[in-house]
Amino acid sequence: MGFPSTASGWRNWSGSVSAQPAGVVRARDERAVAAVVSQARRVKALGSGHSFTAIAATDGVALDVGALRQVTVAADEGLVTCGAGLRIGELARTLAAHGLALENQGDIDRQTVAGAIATATHGTGARFRSLSAQVERLRLVDGRGQVRELAGGDELAAGRVALGALGVVTAVTLRCVPLFGIRRVDEPWERDRAIARFPALAAESDHCELFVLPYGRRCLVLRSERTPPPAGRFASRVRKRASDLLLANGVFALHCQLARRAPRAVPRLNRLLELGFGSARHHDLAYRVYAHPRLVRFNEMEYALPLASVGEAVERVLATIERRRLAVCFPLEVRVGAAEDALLAPAHGRETAYVAVHQYAPMPYLELFAEIEREIFLPLGGRPHWGKWHSLDAAELAPRYPGWERFRAVRARLDPTGKFRNGYLDRVLGPPAGGGDAAAGAS
Repeated sequence: MGFPSTASGWRNWSGSVSAQPAGVVRARDERAVAAVVSQARRVKALGSGHSFTAIAATDGVALDVGALRQVTVAADEGLVTCGAGLRIGELARTLAAHGLALENQGDIDRQTVAGAIATATHGTGARFRSLSAQVERLRLVDGRGQVRELAGGDELAAGRVALGALGVVTAVTLRCVPLFGIRRVDEPWERDRAIARFPALAAESDHCELFVLPYGRRCLVLRSERTPPPAGRFASRVRKRASDLLLANGVFALHCQLARRAPRAVPRLNRLLELGFGSARHHDLAYRVYAHPRLVRFNEMEYALPLASVGEAVERVLATIERRRLAVCFPLEVRVGAAEDALLAPAHGRETAYVAVHQYAPMPYLELFAEIEREIFLPLGGRPHWGKWHSLDAAELAPRYPGWERFRAVRARLDPTGKFRNGYLDRVLGPPAGGGDAAAGAS
C-alpha cells in the first residue's frame, strides 16, 4: 500500500504544535487500520487535535480514523460501543435518544472518543470519574497489525489511558447511566472566599468548578445538581447558547485581543471583565449544560493535585502571576474528580483537584507555564494532564505513578518494535522496552 503525501502538514487546535507526516491515510474501517499499521514503519492516529502536546505528531504515517463512527447501543445492559472517530457530542446525543447518558463529561464535546480516553479527558464532580474510567473494553490494532480486545486485567488498566502508545484504537465500549438533567447555578463570589471554600463546595455539589481571573477580586463559581430529565427547557438552552456565544466568546475575544495589544493593561482589563460576572441558571439535559463552544483559542497547562492542596496551589499561582505582573488574561479553571484505577490516570488512587492555567494562543506562555509547574505544581505532588502542556520526562513521571512498570510491560507486549512511538512518547514514557530505531518523529 502506498501512502499519500501531504503538503500542508498537521497542526493542533491551538496552533502550538505542527508536524509533517510522510503521508495521511483515511481509514474507512478496522481492516484498513490493520493494513496500514502492518505496512507502516511509524504510525500515529489523528483525533480532533485538541491536545496541547505533540502526542499525535509524527513524521511517519498519520492515520485519520474519523470515518470510524459506528454506534451500537445496548440500552438494557447500559452499554454503548462506538467507533474511535466519533465525537463526544455526537455520542451524547445518540445516547440521549436511547434514554442513556455518560456518567460525566468535560466542557468540550468536539474531541473524538478515542482521543479523549487516551489523555484522560475529564469533567468535574467529586463523586464522578473521567471518560476513561467509564471504559468497559476497547478494540485496538497492536504493533504487529493484529486486532486485539482489551477487556480486563492490566491490559484494560493500561488501555484506558494509553497516550496512543499501545496501538490504534478502533472501537470503545463504555458503561452508561440513565439519562439525567443538570440544574446549574453560576454566581460571582469574593475570590478568596471561593478558593478557601472550594473543597467544601465540591463535596456539597454534584459538580463544581471555579473560574478565577488573575488581578481580580471576584471569581465565578459554577455549581450543578443532577435531576431527572427536564422537559420543555428550550428557553434555558437558548439563554445558555447566547451566553456562551456572546459573553464567553464574543466579549472575551475582544478582551484577549486588547490584552495582546496592551499587555501592561491586563490587570485593569481583567478587573473590568470581572464586572461582567453575573448570576445565571441553567436546567437542561446534562450533555447540553456541560459543553459549550470554545471560539477563543488558547494554550493550556493543567495539573492533577491532591484535593487537600488545591487552595494553596491556586493562591500561589495567582500570587506568582500578580507579583511578576505577568500578562495573563485568561482565568484559571479549578475542577475536582474521584479517584481512578487506570495505571496512568492523573487521578490514580486519590481524590483529585485539577488546576488549569491558560494563555491566549497568540501570547507567550512557555516561561509562565514552566515556572508554575516547577515552583508550585510539582512540589505539591502534581501529575500533568497528558493532553496539555508540561515539561516532564519519564524519569520524573515514573515515581508519580504506582503502576508505571505495569504499563511499560503491557506496552512491550503490544508494541514491541515501537511502531507507535514519537518524540513526545519517547520523552514521557521512554523508548519501548522492545526497542525500535532512534528516529521517532516530532517531539
